[in-house]
Amino acid sequence: MGALRLPFNEMTPCLLYADDDMFFIKPEVQQLQALQIALTVFKQVSGLSVNLSKSELMVSMGTHATQQQLTNVLGCRMATLPFTYLGLPLSNCGLMDLSVFNQALLIKWFWQWRKPQRTLCKSLFQQHIASNGLPDSPIFTLAISKSLPYCQFFFSHKIGNGKKIQLWNDNWEGQILSTLLPDLYTHALDTQITLIEVSQISNLRSLFRSISSDMANQELVQLQFILSDLVLNPQIEDDIKWKWNVSGQYTVQAGYRAMKDGPRILNGSQRIWKLQAPPRMKVFGWLALNNRLLTIDNLNKRGWPLVNRCVLCRVQGESIKHMLDECNFSKSVYSMLANTVPAMVPNLSNNTPPTQMLTDVSISKIQRETMLIMQFIIWRERCARTFSERGL
Repeated sequence: MGALRLPFNEMTPCLLYADDDMFFIKPEVQQLQALQIALTVFKQVSGLSVNLSKSELMVSMGTHATQQQLTNVLGCRMATLPFTYLGLPLSNCGLMDLSVFNQALLIKWFWQWRKPQRTLCKSLFQQHIASNGLPDSPIFTLAISKSLPYCQFFFSHKIGNGKKIQLWNDNWEGQILSTLLPDLYTHALDTQITLIEVSQISNLRSLFRSISSDMANQELVQLQFILSDLVLNPQIEDDIKWKWNVSGQYTVQAGYRAMKDGPRILNGSQRIWKLQAPPRMKVFGWLALNNRLLTIDNLNKRGWPLVNRCVLCRVQGESIKHMLDECNFSKSVYSMLANTVPAMVPNLSNNTPPTQMLTDVSISKIQRETMLIMQFIIWRERCARTFSERGL
């Protein structure tokens, strides 16, 4: 390990071994131009050529456009972790993915902000926002927007006075209403309204623009049903819980592992997010794999006195496993699609349940995406039949 003095009086750490060199510099165009000058001088002095087409640039932070701009300066390829040095994957040598680590740190802020306990960091951040507002930075805004989906699915909220929990965007009672009721959500006047604000409104329709679609009206009935069980306690603050350990306490290490090793930690359901499908379909798939959909058996477990009967086959009780894996209606949908476009549907004659096909890496990605779309359509048909007489 050594250091290279670049123009502008910058000392750049570097690793030199045989014909493999690694430089650590700031992600700035000026720095890369200085490195390019140093490499040109090295070529002229030594007579050795520098093959930039075989070189790679790894940027730990910034937007894709920024990274592309930096790679264009040197004319090399863009790399991401893990990458190899001397034939070894560096992510397995103690180096972490800094972009994921940064998201884990941002989620820590979300966690501390939502906890009822006051901490020094929380107090200082509140004072800063009160004086200066949120940081006006595109990178900060982008980082926060990327972290919010993780916050929704990694945390659950314990309802107290309802002052912090948002009706649409927070995970409370095991559901995120913006994904459970997507058509109704598009009509909402205030997407950040809190539970206590909703509890003070007598007419729910006043929360929405003119509702014209049948599906949105059906979802409004479902929202009224959900809110009928809502009980707020003005003496207790809302609390937040990390769902993936016994203590319920979030740590940066736990967040990093959950985002980096999600397929192993979350029983494969994290693979859903890598499929090419609309976000609400991926959310649906995640909820189905984790038994979080509001099927009748899950509603019965919460004390809702409903007759448990599948509205699709009208024979057996309704559960996620029955609806998506065993129901004759669903099987006929899968078979119809397999006969129409067989290349896009996995082999249905094996013993893999259709829901588990969503995360089965032995099945091609396009086939998993097709199964996700079909299962989402089945779920929408189930909801349509539940709240009206309309069918396919």
